[in-house]
Amino acid sequence: RLILAAVASQRGGEGLKTYLTYVFQSLRNIFALAALHRIDSVYIPVLGAGKGGVPISVAFSSLLHAALEATNSSSGHHLRDIHIVVFQPESMPELDRENVKQIVRSVLYLWRDPR
Repeated sequence: RLILAAVASQRGGEGLKTYLTYVFQSLRNIFALAALHRIDSVYIPVLGAGKGGVPISVAFSSLLHAALEATNSSSGHHLRDIHIVVFQPESMPELDRENVKQIVRSVLYLWRDPR
């Protein structure tokens, strides 16, 4: 089972463009489809990030926020596993292992339960 979703679109006169709201909406739709088809584990690759005008670190951080937001909604609470796969070619060092760890820590800190 495979869901293909793109968050960048070709804009006349602007080229390839991404808006962070597309990331959030795409994840909501993916999680809703997963719930409909009783899928409890998803793999979400980060491919081509940074090409739509959003820096790759912001795209990755937004994807984490969107996944956490969606899992806290009715459409995503059934998911048992969410795997985010980061393809990091040598030409994009901004998502090396240490940067990924720092982004994950920062995002999880923001989503922690303050109680």
